[in-house]
Amino acid sequence: SSGINAEYGQSEEKKTKRFRSSFSTEQLRTMEDNFRLRPYLSTAQVEELAGNLQLSSRQVKIWFQNRRTKLKKQSIPSSSCVSMAHHQGIPNATISQYLYYIQSNNSNIMSTLDRYNDRRY
Repeated sequence: SSGINAEYGQSEEKKTKRFRSSFSTEQLRTMEDNFRLRPYLSTAQVEELAGNLQLSSRQVKIWFQNRRTKLKKQSIPSSSCVSMAHHQGIPNATISQYLYYIQSNNSNIMSTLDRYNDRRY
């Protein structure tokens, strides 16, 4: 046997289960503060921070990778913008084109309201 279970397509060899790291509030605060200053650390900076926090450099490196991914996901508008663009009659719009469309329409609406209010008073 080659170590593969043909029926399930899985390896018969036992894999060690990884555990999820839990960080103290102080460790998280320190890593967040460092992340705000510089989201990318050199190897020496990772090792220094890990030593200061009594963590492995691997834990710190992975935390920074995960935090950059989280930041990237937070800064990308959701796919609902694309579906909204489609319903607004802009079927092939990119998200940035749709956001520009929304911004310009909001400006037009606001200037129309301003003109209307100027006439009323």
